[in-house]
Amino acid sequence: MRIISFSALVFAALPLPAGTPLVYDNVAGIVREMADPYILRHDGRYYLYGTDDAPPAINRGFTVRVSTDLVNWSAPCGAGPEGRALDAADVYGERAFWSAQVNERDGIFYMFYTAEEHIAVATSRSPLGPFVQEVKKPMRPEKTIGGMPFIDTDGRAYLFYTAFDNKANEIFVEEMTDDWLGSKPETRRRCIWWTQPWENSDPRPKYKRWPVTEGASILKHKGLYYMFYTANHFMSPKYSVGCATATTPLGPWTKYKGNPVLSQTPKVRGVGSVSFVTAPNGDRYIVYHAHKDTETVLPRKMCMDKIEFIPNRVPGQPDIPKIQGPSDTPVTVLW
Repeated sequence: MRIISFSALVFAALPLPAGTPLVYDNVAGIVREMADPYILRHDGRYYLYGTDDAPPAINRGFTVRVSTDLVNWSAPCGAGPEGRALDAADVYGERAFWSAQVNERDGIFYMFYTAEEHIAVATSRSPLGPFVQEVKKPMRPEKTIGGMPFIDTDGRAYLFYTAFDNKANEIFVEEMTDDWLGSKPETRRRCIWWTQPWENSDPRPKYKRWPVTEGASILKHKGLYYMFYTANHFMSPKYSVGCATATTPLGPWTKYKGNPVLSQTPKVRGVGSVSFVTAPNGDRYIVYHAHKDTETVLPRKMCMDKIEFIPNRVPGQPDIPKIQGPSDTPVTVLW
């Protein structure tokens, strides 16, 4: 049995007094060496999962960090080796673990992740893990990455993922099975592919090997579905985030003409792979990763900024997402 550091958990379990100013800095990174960040809010705490930017042979699972305020995070404190919430020994895959997302239902936590370019799902009775699979197999037999589930308000579940098609990375969706352990291939729909110039805008050959659209994350706003996705090569400073809307999760999806909605600044570059979290005061934040600094890509860092929707002046058109970022000076928040 692994002994979890009590001090690490206490650090994140003691909330600061209400009204205490908190400061985060995207240039430094809220959490360093963390890509593809996803934050689960559960029982008054926040649990952060993400890709460890280590060589594929070393990257053998996912760590978890805990916070009560989104700014101060514990050291990795999972139930497995080295603070992992999921360890390769317990699940499908031996290396190259990417893009973990955790959803809870009826006291069971489901971690959707990518390993060896296949999507899989493991379960646990604690957000700290250990996440395990009784049968060690991928969720889908084909090579796909970046599985991001979306649970609609009616309880129906959908899996958005990236597949290599038409010589490009494109985003697809399928309905999930009722147990969330599989998907329904007959419901597969193609959602997003390269159609806007910004989505493949870096002219340098090493960053333009193929058009890339990936990392779909869904928000529902006023009955409309908003997909936030990332485009360009992940090592390019122009890695950026776009938005599209649809009336159903299965589409068809219409891209926002004002894309990208989140892109580099002189101090914060290579922004993408987003998810969303509600702050203690009820504000919604977009969570994403960025390059280590303006000269170096890896290891990447976690950033966040406030997101809201602005009413569209054109009658009948979707509200416009407004992201207060990437902020590249320290931001003070009062929860």
